[in-house]
Amino acid sequence: MNKELNAQYELDQFTHNFQSCVIATKTENQMPYTSYAPFIKFENSYYIIISKIAKHYENFVNEGIANILFIEDEKDAQNIFFRKRLSYLVDVVLPIDNDHVKTEFTKVFGNMINMLLGMDFQSCVIATKTENQMPYTSYAPFIKFENSYYIII
Repeated sequence: MNKELNAQYELDQFTHNFQSCVIATKTENQMPYTSYAPFIKFENSYYIIISKIAKHYENFVNEGIANILFIEDEKDAQNIFFRKRLSYLVDVVLPIDNDHVKTEFTKVFGNMINMLLGMDFQSCVIATKTENQMPYTSYAPFIKFENSYYIII
């Protein structure tokens, strides 16, 4: 397998063992805000369910962009300084009223989804714009993928 195909495979597989991602947004006062949310990946897009009273919801409405991070658990890392991670700049679209997405959420998280959606929670799509980090460390300081260079930090 060539390096580009191997890198794409790594990207596609890295998030499979995650049930949540870290989300970074910007408040109306231009301050950073970080939290997390359970997610699903469905038809090559990420979806989260979020409460309308959550700070991220307000930030999503005001800004429409965020950054999501998937990071290897510390206990699984070979070296704490080189944890595997993948970060995306994303556009946020809410609300999403899609029965297929709701079904996928229910498959992954059970009937809790129906309860949350019956409250003030909404599903939204977080559409990736760019990959910021590769999901693995390498002996090389960078890797070329799809005509872009990704620095492994």
